[in-house]
Amino acid sequence: MVERVTGFRMCYLALHDADGFGAKFASACEDLLLLLRQQQKQILFITNTAAKTRSSCAQQLQQAGIEAYEHEVITMAYAAAVYVREKYPSVSVAFGVGEEALQQEFAAAGIELLLTPPDDEEQQQQQQQQQQQQQQQQDAVNGKQPHQQQQQQQQQQQQEQQQQQQQQQQQQVFLEQQKLAVLQQQPCFGERLDPRVGLVVVGWDKKFNYKKMALACLYLQQKRKKHKNNNNQLQQQQQQQQQQQQQEEKELPPAPPSPQQQPPPSSSSSISSSAQLPAPSPSPPPQQQQQQQQQQQEQQQQQHQQQQQQQQQQEEEEEEEYMPFIATNRDAFNVVGGVRYPANGAQLAAIEGVVQRLAEGVGKEGPWLASWLATLLLKQQKHHQQQEHQKQQHQHHHHHQQQQQQQQQQQQQQQQQQQQEQQQQDQDQDQQQDQQDQQQQQQDQDQDQQQQQQQDQQQDHHHQQQQQQQQQQQQRMCS
Repeated sequence: MVERVTGFRMCYLALHDADGFGAKFASACEDLLLLLRQQQKQILFITNTAAKTRSSCAQQLQQAGIEAYEHEVITMAYAAAVYVREKYPSVSVAFGVGEEALQQEFAAAGIELLLTPPDDEEQQQQQQQQQQQQQQQQDAVNGKQPHQQQQQQQQQQQQEQQQQQQQQQQQQVFLEQQKLAVLQQQPCFGERLDPRVGLVVVGWDKKFNYKKMALACLYLQQKRKKHKNNNNQLQQQQQQQQQQQQQEEKELPPAPPSPQQQPPPSSSSSISSSAQLPAPSPSPPPQQQQQQQQQQQEQQQQQHQQQQQQQQQQEEEEEEEYMPFIATNRDAFNVVGGVRYPANGAQLAAIEGVVQRLAEGVGKEGPWLASWLATLLLKQQKHHQQQEHQKQQHQHHHHHQQQQQQQQQQQQQQQQQQQQEQQQQDQDQDQQQDQQDQQQQQQDQDQDQQQQQQQDQQQDHHHQQQQQQQQQQQQRMCS
């Protein structure tokens, strides 16, 4: 069911009321949620209960076959913690009437929620239940006889009777303490009040009793000081300094009148008028004048101090305020099987009747919840815009990276081509150089051969000449 909240149409936010569904869901519910998720709608499951955590509600939805997550669930315990954190950010410790779920949600918000500790009777009952369970398990393992089980049952009955007697005695003692407190005009449980507590939260409590109601009422009747700004403190310090300076000036004795400032003698008209009046009384001595002046100054100082004290009392009364009073919801009853059972509104009405003031409601029919849900839409829109912006940035960055990669690839290809061309040129040059070297070697070889031939020819010619000379000599010898 898509709702509207304070005039805003939930374009990205689908609100689903999770009250009273139990463990059964309509068959079309799962299909609807899948459709909404496919359309990229944000889904919130809202319940008016403060007795469950978001994680437990999400598990219950998952067990029923519904896709749900903890951050999609809003309980009034979670809403109350958000409300206190936003409106009273200075509060770090609060007193609560409620279940452990309320305490857990406040702890997640960084607020310590003090719940009323269980009575000795409750602890004893819990211990007895645990002992009974353990005993039954042991009996099942050991296989005890029926007569032994009967003896154990008789012992348990005797223990229960003793517990009832102890409860009656404790109730009588409590009533006597209450009567004494009323006669002595002292609050009951006064010694249990924690001075760190800054507000009171009331949620559904299955074990709501007189002690919890009394402690909540006592806390709500306590006053606390308002937080002052530094500017106000500086102004007060300046005012105090000015008042001290004024007091010091008043305490200084006045200077005696000089003879030049005495009035001149009166004229004849003044003498005639003074003759008709009685003779003036003699002026008091200067010591008496000083005493009178000091008395007047002391009276003025006392009056000034009284005025300051009255102002301080008024300021303190104005600066003090009663503790904030928060209610998770105002449901007076829950309908189960066509029968009405008391809900948080019933116990809340009892506390409001005692302290004579209404609590600040967080749950449905309260203005804050509607405005807060509207802010969720704005947050979702901003989140959606941020996601789109991030996607665009990612796409732009990816496109830019692709371009850079392409440019790098092109540059690498160009470099490779240039390298290949350079290598080819180098190879060609090497080949040319080799060819030139080979040609030069061939030429050198040819030249060497020619020279060798010439030398051989010269040697042959020289040898022939020698032979000719020898022949000529022989001929000469013979002749």
